[in-house]
Amino acid sequence: MTFNAYLLSLIGTILLCSIITVIIPNGKTASIIKGVTRLVCLLAIISPIPYFLQNEKGIFGNDKNSNGIFSQTVIQTDDAFIKYYCQLRIRETERALANELLEKFNAETEVVLTWVMDTDTGNYDTDKIKIVKISVTMQDKVSEEEQIKMSNYLTKNYCSEVQIE
Repeated sequence: MTFNAYLLSLIGTILLCSIITVIIPNGKTASIIKGVTRLVCLLAIISPIPYFLQNEKGIFGNDKNSNGIFSQTVIQTDDAFIKYYCQLRIRETERALANELLEKFNAETEVVLTWVMDTDTGNYDTDKIKIVKISVTMQDKVSEEEQIKMSNYLTKNYCSEVQIE
């Protein structure tokens, strides 16, 4: 029974009982009828309790509610979407890193990041991207000393292997 069906039946039962209580004539049976209508309303209110108390086999041992309230719901992630989103994040990081190198070292570069997700290594507790290698291709001629400074800067700030070409 869904919540909407329960609520609708509860409202209907209460309305019906209240109409019966209003239209009965005063007499000896009026108190009995009022007591019965109160009992019906009480039963309608507590009717979902057996669904909460039954186990997976049902109250009488049948599989009536094996997919009911206590069934386990498993949430699965969409791995393809997560990988796609991570690729977008990596592309944005590559652009930002190229702009950072242009500002710091005044060098036009193309940056390619080699990365893995922690889920690739079996760690599903985190959804972090780990940068394994930074490949920097220089567009302009840069001195060996500047390349070493760039390599040291990238290694220090991004804690990964750096390859400058």
